[in-house]
Amino acid sequence: MTSKLERFTLKARAEPHTRFTSLMGMLFDPEGLRESFERQDGRKAPGVDGVRKDDYVVGLDMRVCGGRTIAIEFRAPCGRLEN
Repeated sequence: MTSKLERFTLKARAEPHTRFTSLMGMLFDPEGLRESFERQDGRKAPGVDGVRKDDYVVGLDMRVCGGRTIAIEFRAPCGRLEN
């Protein structure tokens, strides 16, 4: 765990009602993301998106691209959700 993340963890535990709004700069570390990916057990079930680790590794460098994030656009559905 990085020292920044350790300090954040201590602060979050000490101040449980604090709202942290800008974590991307602290959490996004390409080397850390790659290490975390390598530690994942590839024998587990796929995620909610149906992608397995073996499939995700294809294009991993594009997902963790030298300190820059790739823009992923989310569009909320128009209109109201009905039950």
